[in-house]
Amino acid sequence: MSKRNVENTIIQLLGNGSLEKQILIDRVVKQSHVTIQAVYKNLRKLTVRDSITIHKKSVSLTLLHIERELQYWETVSGVYHTRPLASHFLGLREGDSLSLRFKNLNELDTYWVHAFLLLERQLPKNFPTYSVIPHDWFYYGRRETDVFWTQKQKRKQRLIVTHPDKIDMLALRERRKQGYEMTPSVNPLHQEEHEYFTVVSDWVFKVTIDKKLHADLLRITQQARALENIDQVSLQKLLSKRGQNTMKIYKSKKRADVIIKKVQKYFE
Repeated sequence: MSKRNVENTIIQLLGNGSLEKQILIDRVVKQSHVTIQAVYKNLRKLTVRDSITIHKKSVSLTLLHIERELQYWETVSGVYHTRPLASHFLGLREGDSLSLRFKNLNELDTYWVHAFLLLERQLPKNFPTYSVIPHDWFYYGRRETDVFWTQKQKRKQRLIVTHPDKIDMLALRERRKQGYEMTPSVNPLHQEEHEYFTVVSDWVFKVTIDKKLHADLLRITQQARALENIDQVSLQKLLSKRGQNTMKIYKSKKRADVIIKKVQKYFE
């Protein structure tokens, strides 16, 4: 275990709040597989850099460290929001498209949220977002990115769930509380059960999930009677499993207009 990784583990653990020194040491030893002496050595270095402060038996991140991190990530965020590189999907011209592959559903969802939020920040807020999905596994399987997506959205969120089962309907109840407009059990695009669409303005995201993974996903969720009864161990293992997952991003007013015309009637 490298010195840097031990430091990162300490910082990560303290990101949830102050910890008693001995509890922190025990957790770092367990997670990083290092000696107690190695933890003490890294605590001293972090103290010298003003990254942590130790008072009596309590260890905390310093406000100086937190502010430094905020400034760094604000700079990074600014770069990503203002630099549409030619090789990046934001560089697509009208009528162009970009095809991407993802080895598992976690990586697919992470990029999907990342890319869509980059895009929608560049568009006027009067365009609603249309999501046409067979199942809402994002709500109960990818909670962290789903909350991030929802909190960052400033425009109308319109959701169609084409093939909802009992668990999806329970998730939709929570979606309604979040302010989503939604329609279940219609399939205006005649899509298959492993195909997903997100549309805003002139942009279309079409996602195709590995058929076997999608079938396994349904087997897990259909065994549960409530959201809290979903076997999260099996679900999270499945979301990390390799498969053929693809995304195609279109910059096409014609294609987007056709889709929007078919779906907006369920909301207006």
